[in-house]
Amino acid sequence: MTKDQRLTTWVLVSAALMVVGAFGPWIKVFGLSVGGTDASNDGWFVVVAGLLGGLLFYLARERSAGAVWAVLGGLVGVFTTLYDRQHVQHVIDQTGIFGQALVNVGWGLNLALLASASMAVAGIVWAIRGHS
Repeated sequence: MTKDQRLTTWVLVSAALMVVGAFGPWIKVFGLSVGGTDASNDGWFVVVAGLLGGLLFYLARERSAGAVWAVLGGLVGVFTTLYDRQHVQHVIDQTGIFGQALVNVGWGLNLALLASASMAVAGIVWAIRGHS
């Protein structure tokens, strides 16, 4: 596998994990979970950012625009998930000891955040490698 193939795989796997994380639980309460895409939650922004960022990267990977799409998709995901994670954690912190024992940030939110950051970094690495 060439370096370009490994970097392409990195971007596309990151995009796929963004989508998985968006559909996964973002908040867990009493053993029940609320996913990032339930109702009008921000997980839909992450889904779109992951799908569009990954697709547009793949279509433009032979040009410098490929890196731009990966970075933009990743950053949209990072900003969305980071904001939501901080908001959820703030609410949890305000509930006191009892609430903190019952409410947790779900794995989906953490995965979406990490995958978004990964996609943005992969796009930066792609740009540094000089694809034009």
